[in-house]
Amino acid sequence: MIGNHSHPGIVALATPQLGVRLLTHWRELGLTEDQLHRAIDLCRNWTDRCAQLEAEIVPLGVKIDRELCGTVDRNLINELAAQRRVLVHQLEDEFFDAWGAVRAIMDDQQYNKLFDIYRAEFANLPHPIFGTTQFELSER
Repeated sequence: MIGNHSHPGIVALATPQLGVRLLTHWRELGLTEDQLHRAIDLCRNWTDRCAQLEAEIVPLGVKIDRELCGTVDRNLINELAAQRRVLVHQLEDEFFDAWGAVRAIMDDQQYNKLFDIYRAEFANLPHPIFGTTQFELSER
């Protein structure tokens, strides 16, 4: 626990719950029911895939941690870290593909509105490292 918050998992870091925002704001975004259903299917598939990759990534990190607590076998750590890097890279690539597929369902006006919704929701979150009161999302 961090304060009263659970430790973030890869799912929380990699996907800002796009499906939830689409379901909550689909009328405001001007999405058709078909667009919404297609986007939600993509989000669900991504969430499932992300959980599968996380199930492979996390145990590798645990093994690395265990190795660092004992007699350090640098060759084993390098091998485990290399496996983990491949999976994290795959996770990123698949995230970009999933986001792009959802993006392709929306027109520019809908996508820009979605970004406005994210900006409004995250404007007052503290920065995860610096702890400031303003968290600015970069320009599209």
